[in-house]
Amino acid sequence: MALLDALYYDAEDHELLRVVNRFLERDRHAAHGTIQKDFYAALHPHGIKELAVSKEIRVAYAVVNLLDSLESGGTVEDRLNALQNLHDEVLYTTSRDFRYNTGRVLIQIMKHLIRAHGDHEEQLKAAHDFRTAAGGRRRTVRAMLRRHHLVEMPEEWNQAAFDNHVHDANTKGRKSPTHLIMDAWLKGIRELNVVYYNFVEPGAVEELLRAAAIMDIKVRVGVEFQARFRGRHVQLIWEPRGFADYREMISFLEEKPTQHLMRMGREASLHHHRYVIRLLERYNESMRHEIGREFGVRPDPIPEEEILFLVGIGQTSRTHLAELIVRGLRRAFAPVFEDMRARMPDASPEERARMREQAERIDSLTPDDILDTWLLPENNPDIPLPHMEQDGNVPELLRLLPTTLVDWLSSIRGTCHITLNVSMLTVEDVLELLYECEGLISHLELFNLKNYNAGRMEHLEAISGLHYALNEGSTVALKRLIRKIVQDYGCRVGDGAGERCRLFTEILRNIPRLQSYYRFTPLRVRIGSDSSGRAARVHGMGFAFPETLTPSALKHWGGPDSHR
Repeated sequence: MALLDALYYDAEDHELLRVVNRFLERDRHAAHGTIQKDFYAALHPHGIKELAVSKEIRVAYAVVNLLDSLESGGTVEDRLNALQNLHDEVLYTTSRDFRYNTGRVLIQIMKHLIRAHGDHEEQLKAAHDFRTAAGGRRRTVRAMLRRHHLVEMPEEWNQAAFDNHVHDANTKGRKSPTHLIMDAWLKGIRELNVVYYNFVEPGAVEELLRAAAIMDIKVRVGVEFQARFRGRHVQLIWEPRGFADYREMISFLEEKPTQHLMRMGREASLHHHRYVIRLLERYNESMRHEIGREFGVRPDPIPEEEILFLVGIGQTSRTHLAELIVRGLRRAFAPVFEDMRARMPDASPEERARMREQAERIDSLTPDDILDTWLLPENNPDIPLPHMEQDGNVPELLRLLPTTLVDWLSSIRGTCHITLNVSMLTVEDVLELLYECEGLISHLELFNLKNYNAGRMEHLEAISGLHYALNEGSTVALKRLIRKIVQDYGCRVGDGAGERCRLFTEILRNIPRLQSYYRFTPLRVRIGSDSSGRAARVHGMGFAFPETLTPSALKHWGGPDSHR
């Protein structure tokens, strides 16, 4: 290995790796003793720092320092200062004509190098790639972009790349606002809508908008509320607008009407927290035994303190519980896997196939799999959804109708966007909501990647047709669509079909009224991933067997030849 290192890697590769690992291993005094003085944020990258340390080491230190501040739970100022330092290093010290793509590659390679901590060979490869990419040669950087699954972006940084629905650690996400912005920049995203549930804290808004300003990313802040609609709920996202900077938005959040809304939102979120805790109790009492039998393991109960620790500053969600369930299943499978691995050399082909299948099932399991199978409301009918309990038990905010809610939100901030998430809604539902809310719904979240993957957007085509007909001002197209709806409901019985048929007949007779709501300001569209970044956190534990049991494979897996 030493000979290979000497042949393929030079002294600078080893020095870069040494600096990074000394930092990762928390030998902070030793790591900082020789280079910390060169990294004061007040020193410009083109100033005295150039005389002391190579640009590769400086950029590496900036990336490591930011990632460390994100993982160690430092203060907001620590994270923002580290982000500013990283921004300056990657944009001022890399190639002038290819600096954005070079900077993105350098950050991604350094993240890989840090994740590979403990694997010397893999880290050394990453260190060499880092130094090679730092030169900024287009051909080299493009190769690295492909290797790390990053799309090349125009150096003018004017790409139309956006995500209209993401979450940070203040809701169900795992990333702080600073971390979220860094990853968005890394992916080449220039516009981001960050959505919070029921309320938003001023501190979260400040960190988010300051980080976005550093990285030149346009960010909108949205608060998602749930309104009652025909025996279920609909999701409406409120985006107050028209602020010059984060200070103006924080001042708005401190106004009395907004504070009253946020106070009611906190009550709604606390109510949802109790719902998740009831699901946790159900898991500990019975669900874990059922899941355990399906996967061939015996998971331990999950203490309530564990979910509170995972949630941290966020809001308790079924996503958090699903992540803990996956972790528990993998912990329970670890000793089973060790026993299977020891028995595998003497097992029959059929037994080996069964072992491999079980290992792959556990290793590929994600929180979404648990959410969509075990934690669905229909699978736990005796634990009603927070907004569907008896009115006396439900906070006022969760009892509001869509018309009441949008009127209230618009009165608090006239300059705002209100987005309707169309997942789980039919074209009839969307038509009724647009008509009843009298144009106060400004956007449709027409595509939500998470819900689309879960099969919750089966009416997307029909809703898109309604959106197109409305914005085109096509009376003929609207009449055709609404007549079909009236005919369909005219053939139905029960479940309020008659009442809805009369409503759609009224809309058919008042198409000019419906069109007037969007004549001067078209009904716009949002497209989002609904990403929380949590799936990436529940990494597999490597429960995978070699395809063939060669002597070298047996040695690797601790088989009977491992002593040789």
